[in-house]
Amino acid sequence: RQKLMRIGVTFPSVEIYEGEGDVSVPLTQYGGRYGNDGSGTEDGQLINDPHNANGLSINFNYMKLDNGSCKVFAKIA
Repeated sequence: RQKLMRIGVTFPSVEIYEGEGDVSVPLTQYGGRYGNDGSGTEDGQLINDPHNANGLSINFNYMKLDNGSCKVFAKIA
């Protein structure tokens, strides 16, 4: 999370449950978009797009190990 925040990319909190599984959450860059993007929208229409990282998400794959710790793999797709 800290490495991504250095380039302005964030994502919501992720909950990991016991065992193993997959979790996917959307990425947001610089807090998303808000305002008029000049695309010819009518006056007063604003864009409020909180998930503006070109449609990318971060996918987590996790598994609980025998020693009680958890191994997590992350991939941006």
